[in-house]
Amino acid sequence: MALGLFGKPSVDAIGRAKDIKFLSAARPHMRGFHFSWTCFFLAFFAWFSIPPLANQIIDNLGLISNEGWAVSHMAAVSSTIVMRVIIGPVCDVFGPRLAMCGLLVFGAIPVGLFGLVNGATGLIVLRFFIGFIGATFVPCQYWTTLMFAPNTVGGANAFAGGWGNLGAGFTGLIMPWIFEGFHQHFNTKTALSLAFAVPSAVVLFWASFCYFFSVDCPQGKYQNRIRPGETLEEARERIALSQGKLTAMHSQTTQVTDPAVLEAKDVVPKGYTHVLDALKDLCRNFNTLVLIIQYGACFGVELTVNGFLARYFFRFFKDPETGENQVDMKTAAMIASCFALMNLFARAMGGLFSDLLNKYMNMTGRFIAQGLCLILEGITLLIFAEQRDVWDALGVVIVFSVFVQMSEGTSFGIVPFVSKKHTGVVSGLVGAGGNMGALALGTAFKQLKDDYAQAFRIVGYFVLASSLLTPLLSIDGQYLWPNKRSFEAAREQREALAQNSPKYAHSPHAPNQKPTGINESGIDRISLTEKKEMTPVEGGNGTAVGVEA
Repeated sequence: MALGLFGKPSVDAIGRAKDIKFLSAARPHMRGFHFSWTCFFLAFFAWFSIPPLANQIIDNLGLISNEGWAVSHMAAVSSTIVMRVIIGPVCDVFGPRLAMCGLLVFGAIPVGLFGLVNGATGLIVLRFFIGFIGATFVPCQYWTTLMFAPNTVGGANAFAGGWGNLGAGFTGLIMPWIFEGFHQHFNTKTALSLAFAVPSAVVLFWASFCYFFSVDCPQGKYQNRIRPGETLEEARERIALSQGKLTAMHSQTTQVTDPAVLEAKDVVPKGYTHVLDALKDLCRNFNTLVLIIQYGACFGVELTVNGFLARYFFRFFKDPETGENQVDMKTAAMIASCFALMNLFARAMGGLFSDLLNKYMNMTGRFIAQGLCLILEGITLLIFAEQRDVWDALGVVIVFSVFVQMSEGTSFGIVPFVSKKHTGVVSGLVGAGGNMGALALGTAFKQLKDDYAQAFRIVGYFVLASSLLTPLLSIDGQYLWPNKRSFEAAREQREALAQNSPKYAHSPHAPNQKPTGINESGIDRISLTEKKEMTPVEGGNGTAVGVEA
């Protein structure tokens, strides 16, 4: 994998990007990359717009008690669990673009309705519906998985997820300023209502922009994608077959006899079939369950910390001589945002670390990266819980945040390889695991509302316990400890990528793939039928890699 700034990325045998060009908006790869993370970023702007103003809502407005606030936080993350499970099959059926835009619209509307809230019940219900927007993580990761090759997907997923999560830190910084701006001219209730209308309007605008100016995959429309195990010629025949154009296609290609292709004539598969198949995979394969728990121990921890850190800094750090708060409400919110701001680079570090070890030990390398980051996350969280000076705590929480985000990056460095046929469902289940972790960990803060430090210790022990599950991970005969297959698969992957071979088009360890119809320069050598209705979509080097009907 190569990281760069400008230009179009090079592509693999089926048109997926092998490089990341950060300042490029080239269609389809980098445009899809930037839409994926910006949509997730703005989803956080709506999802976490309320916690930075918790002190105004609880202390000044008196809408809810401290215990009720913990319940509202749990409501905000519990609704995301259900939606993340649902949105995975939706991505498999309709593609990430429609799933993303729909979630943004659905979640942004209740944010703008904060002015209708008059009590604790109303706030809890409102945050429950806002929580649906947190499921945007699934189409975010699904999008980049479609756009990037196996050697790059870990880093691409980590950058997109990390920069998206950065929205929580941005929200923590900007919302107090937005509120203060309105509060200079209006009372507290009106100022809060107007402040929450800002993220609502911004997210609705961006959802519309994304819908009209983005594409799902290197081939353009989602139904034109090349499916796992499918060659480019087979994809073309399937698309033509689904559009009733098989006769015209036969004039330039051989007759379709592959049963797998004939069975794929329905472009849009049934969503329930994906769910059932994925659940069968889960029963046969322990990887998904382990990743659900471990993602709860990193992203679940992040959600929990984002929900309580500002309140913790304000309420529990007292001056030893005067007994007064060490920081005021506004400062507490701003320094708490530093935790989420580490997403600027830390999650990407986890993905790149996973990709680096994968280069030399294949999936074993990814497992090692996962276990190591979780252990360091748990240790630093336990150290943070022992701090009594707010500025010492801030320094530790920044280091702790780095390992939290790295663990998230290493987790989704593994997810794309768990089940190639059910990427959306697996992503949804693992993503939901993050929210299930947040929901479970939130109960500790609810029960220990007067001792957040002890709650943080409990969370730290949970993270360390989850790291002990890493030896249970197994993909392609590879485990946490290196074996012969680990080094063989890594060597084969490096050789295949060096030759731009289609051998590893759908997996870093899936031999005997058929040629895809794209030569070593990336130029499509298969002629298109009825070009007036099927338009080429450019690949990473400016050559056609697919069709957009």
